[in-house]
Amino acid sequence: MPYVHIHIDLDEFDDDDLIEELESRGYTCTKDSVTGLEGLERVEHLAICGQLEAARAEAMQLVSATIGRSI
Repeated sequence: MPYVHIHIDLDEFDDDDLIEELESRGYTCTKDSVTGLEGLERVEHLAICGQLEAARAEAMQLVSATIGRSI
């Protein structure tokens, strides 16, 4: 299938319409970004403290939770 590139501005779309479209394509969406930010702060803290394996594991858990499946 050939690809077509078009220019769109996401500000032209309502958040709920975008979420509905993504979910119809099989994605899991959430409007809760606070948990994500807290999680990233935790990953950063672990990395700064030298706990790189724990930071990596925490980051992988955040990604899995965000996309709705294990990776």
